[in-house]
Amino acid sequence: MKNKKNLIIEAFEQLDANMLDVLLNDDQPYQDVPKDMFVDELKRYFSEMKTSNYSKFDYKAYKGVCQNCSKGKTGYSFINSEGHSFMSLVFEESENDYTDIYNCGSFCTEGKEIEEEMTGISFYKDDEVNYIPTAENILEEKRCNSAFAELQREITTEGILSKQFYNPWTEKYGDIDDISRVFTGEIYRYHLKIKYEISTLKFISRILPLENLAKSYWQEFMAFPIVNRELIQDWLIKCDKDLEYLKYGFGDKANFLAGYFEDRNLKIDLQEFYFYHNVAAILSKYFDWIPETDLPIETFESEGDFEFPF
Repeated sequence: MKNKKNLIIEAFEQLDANMLDVLLNDDQPYQDVPKDMFVDELKRYFSEMKTSNYSKFDYKAYKGVCQNCSKGKTGYSFINSEGHSFMSLVFEESENDYTDIYNCGSFCTEGKEIEEEMTGISFYKDDEVNYIPTAENILEEKRCNSAFAELQREITTEGILSKQFYNPWTEKYGDIDDISRVFTGEIYRYHLKIKYEISTLKFISRILPLENLAKSYWQEFMAFPIVNRELIQDWLIKCDKDLEYLKYGFGDKANFLAGYFEDRNLKIDLQEFYFYHNVAAILSKYFDWIPETDLPIETFESEGDFEFPF
């Protein structure tokens, strides 16, 4: 007859978070967070896996041991027939139950090689059951709330965000989205309330000065008597060098009649990027005429989310 621990392992194998909700103890934290939060994150993660069709769902539990963070602690990695592990977990146990379950990033399985490890689940410092905010935490959370409130007021009153708003706003709140937090572990759930909006508007503020350069390139292009590869390729190469990544497109969700482009549900004034948008359309149209180049590492941004909002 299967005991409770066996059933918990089977529930993980079957990606059955509902069964884990029944089996795990309500008054016990897992991975340092309340049981309900732990299970809710598993539900989100399992649901995301099932809709992605990334790999086969024939997962089996393979025993192993942590090599670093909780060195010597044992647990299981859940691996399918393709060698994909959706998560490796340490299981601290008593005779009849598990006293804790938590994600492990330095897990070594016994007799089964992991070809690819997925991200698993993670939480924020203010999710933890023993979290006590410092004075700095309280001030930071207030700033996040203020940033969110100011943005929502602008959206409510103006609808479309212009440089008159997002330039000073990102200057004031841009440090909330500081990539250095990832390496110090200073990531809190209250950052999420505004993190992606700050990332997007910081990107917009950084590229805004390129509008004048885009205008000069637009004027040069319009001066060509005809458009063929021989005539415009040098222009394409130079434009691509000065306005890197623009050939991949800009403002795909553009509403020309209403005068905005949209990202992360933020509507940005399209007129402020009129030439930038038009040059992007040209580079995209003649993409195949632009030779591939290897960009040096130093060309990449080192601050903030390195994501392309468009």
